[in-house]
Amino acid sequence: VGWSGLAYVLGQAKKTEAAIVANEKVLELASGDLPTIRNLVLLYRDNGDREHACDYVAQGLEVSPEDETLAQLGLDLGCAAGAAPAREPSPEAPVGPQAPAATATP
Repeated sequence: VGWSGLAYVLGQAKKTEAAIVANEKVLELASGDLPTIRNLVLLYRDNGDREHACDYVAQGLEVSPEDETLAQLGLDLGCAAGAAPAREPSPEAPVGPQAPAATATP
């Protein structure tokens, strides 16, 4: 049985901590695996660890921004309105109110 199968069996047996460890091992081997990320969100949520659940919501939305299941889980958990974490603005992007561009006068 691989890590994913072990994670499933442990989750079904309500061995949440062990299921989390097994799912995190799956992610080490296959980063960005959406079903595993969703499982971790649910396991951490069920374990009362909202912070880690929200971390995995954000990670999943980075992989798949259109994932409605993750977005809804994020909303239900109150994770930054269910959205992926804010990205730093690019140097070209205006930040805050902008003064009108100076125009050359003849």
